[in-house]
Amino acid sequence: MLRTLDAGLLRVEQFVIGILMIAASFILFVNVVARYGFNEGFAWAEELTRYAIVWMVFIGGSLAARNGAHICVDVLSRMLEGQPVRKVLLVGVDLLCVAFSLFMVWIGWDLTAQAREFGQVTPVMQVPLWTIQLAIPVGSALMAIRFFQRALEQLKGGKAGSIEEIPG
Repeated sequence: MLRTLDAGLLRVEQFVIGILMIAASFILFVNVVARYGFNEGFAWAEELTRYAIVWMVFIGGSLAARNGAHICVDVLSRMLEGQPVRKVLLVGVDLLCVAFSLFMVWIGWDLTAQAREFGQVTPVMQVPLWTIQLAIPVGSALMAIRFFQRALEQLKGGKAGSIEEIPG
């Protein structure tokens, strides 16, 4: 079941990030051509690109958690190489990251709910701000899942610091 969840999440995360990256690149390219070629740019282009990047960052945080690519200080972990206590340390760190990610879900959800309650909209596009801020709880929930997966992988004796690659 974990493998199926991992594979499904991985495909969705990669697809969404890919679409957002292509869309942001295309919008910026078209805006630059319009601005410099026709002396007329699109006011909404930079704002839309900024919000696409916000979503990319939070979903990308989940991918980074899956692959053990978040920034870390691993001096203690390296010193404990080959010792059983190292597994306890790595699982503990992953569970601490789960707790922090869940805290971010809670804070992000509260922020999103406030933006929705007050009817806040983005400056140029006039899109409800909560749709942008929803990236915080969604991305954080995905990160919590990924850190939990890593902790389970550690407990099962898997490769230290990352989930085994999915064939395909």
